[in-house]
Amino acid sequence: MEIDKYESLVRIVDENDNILMPLDFLDIAKKTNYYSKMTLIILQNSFKALIYTKKEISVNISFFDIENNETRRNILNILNENKEFCSKITFELLEEDDINDFKLIKDFIKEVKQYGIKIAIDDFGKGYSNFERLIKYQPDILKLDGLLIKNIEHDDFSFSIVEMLVTFAQKQNIKVIAEYVENENIFNILKNLGVDYSQGFYFGKAEPLKL
Repeated sequence: MEIDKYESLVRIVDENDNILMPLDFLDIAKKTNYYSKMTLIILQNSFKALIYTKKEISVNISFFDIENNETRRNILNILNENKEFCSKITFELLEEDDINDFKLIKDFIKEVKQYGIKIAIDDFGKGYSNFERLIKYQPDILKLDGLLIKNIEHDDFSFSIVEMLVTFAQKQNIKVIAEYVENENIFNILKNLGVDYSQGFYFGKAEPLKL
């Protein structure tokens, strides 16, 4: 019932002041070196933002970032330069199927956790999430896929999946965040199921940090 953390998000503002969402440009950016540059800028800006808030901040990190040797080294360098603030940062790992080196991902998670970074798996429950992968990564947090949450009021199937995932997470001592919480009724359903944190337009929309 209070703000616990913020999430760093990236947007592009075009020449007509239209705001472009990540779906409009991330796939294109992945084909260039801009994707990795964006990741590093977001991470650096997140550490700068911690000067202005006592809350924690989450940052999206993709397996594409981790498997890129240069990007991975740069991420670790940024953590090394900001050791005193790392415990206030959570890395949200995006659920993706095209992972080539699971050991590399696991080693990266182990290394960043030594700095105090917390690990969340984002969009969990989307498609065919791999529970074996979940156990290997040993995350601190699960973020449930927004489609499950959007439909939970009227779809028994979504309700049952969320209920099952919450029970599983509780047994593994993993915190659960629900995304796309858009009204009070959804929030109350999730609270009654035991979801730890909620995020969505019911609480506030993405906006620039007010410095």
